[in-house]
Amino acid sequence: MEKEILITYEALFEFLVKEKGKEEIQKIDPAFYSMLAEYLMEKKSFYQKDSREDRENTGRQIQNITRMTREFYERREKKILNIALIKSKTGSNLIDTSNLIEEEKMLFSEITSILDKYRGGILNNVVNAKAPEIPSAASAEAFPQKADSPSKRLIRILVKVPKFYGRELEIYGPFEKDDIVIVPAEIAGILIKKKGAEEIEGLE
Repeated sequence: MEKEILITYEALFEFLVKEKGKEEIQKIDPAFYSMLAEYLMEKKSFYQKDSREDRENTGRQIQNITRMTREFYERREKKILNIALIKSKTGSNLIDTSNLIEEEKMLFSEITSILDKYRGGILNNVVNAKAPEIPSAASAEAFPQKADSPSKRLIRILVKVPKFYGRELEIYGPFEKDDIVIVPAEIAGILIKKKGAEEIEGLE
């Protein structure tokens, strides 16, 4: 999808049909979800301004857009889970992730990391006649932070990062490329590890 092409009801339907009809994940614009959110916001704005006669039609469109968005995302999510499984099982560096947008690449990386951790702690131990070791859900690997690191870190955002939730469900972002932000050390560690940010020295 080219950047100048705006999301429409018909375009979203075509994207969904294409995603459903192909086994491999389809290429989409890096800003696809942002444009989709803007489109839905616009529709909701129209709904507030519509006459009573038009609201029923607009409301039905909003419901359909929401349904198609959910199905589109979940179709791609399932494909990402599948390639993460293949990556964890084979350890191959030839897994093609070129059609994933940045948010999906971060999801793929995190899922693969979790699968690798449990595969190593359970399967690999058992087949080597060792007791399984269940990794902690809140391990230092998942939330990297040095014991002597400051509680806050100053970072530069390297890629567009959508809104996300921290350990206590606190909200961070969305961040744009080249944003300079101060975030908790564990959040900075995750973004840096996923190559979504770089640390800026000098924060006391």
